[in-house]
Amino acid sequence: EAMNYFMREVSKAMNRESGRTNQVFGGPHHRTVIKSRLYYHHAYKYVYRNPIEAGICQKAQDYPYSTLRGFLGLQKLDFPAFDNNDLITNPKGQLDWLNAAYPNPDYLDEIRGALKHPEFEFQADRNTQRYSELKFQLY
Repeated sequence: EAMNYFMREVSKAMNRESGRTNQVFGGPHHRTVIKSRLYYHHAYKYVYRNPIEAGICQKAQDYPYSTLRGFLGLQKLDFPAFDNNDLITNPKGQLDWLNAAYPNPDYLDEIRGALKHPEFEFQADRNTQRYSELKFQLY
C-alpha cells in the first residue's frame, strides 16, 4: 500500500510539474524478500546495471540519478542512505564488478523473473540444473 501511494503521488507531481499526462512508471511495484547474500548480490548488480542495459550510460557510476554516485562521493545525496556492499572498503573491485556485463545474457531474464516473485528465487533453483551457472563471480 505504501509503494502504491508513493508511486501514485510521485506520478501526479511529476505530471503536474512537467505538464505531461503520460505514464511515469513502467509498471507495478513488486516486493520481493531476498533471503540469501548471493541473491542480494544478483539484485544489487541488476538494479545498478539497469541504466547500462538501457543504453543510458556506459558505467553504473555515470548515471546521475543513482545513489551509487553519492556512496562514491561523486555527488551529495539529499537523503540518508546506506550501502552495505563493500563500496567503501573496495570501490575499484565493486565498480569493476558492477560495470562488467553478465557472463550470460540469459541472467538478466533470470534475475528479472526472480524479482517478480514474493521471494527471490531463480527458476534454476527449482530444477537445480543451472544453479551453479548462476553463481557467477561476485567481484
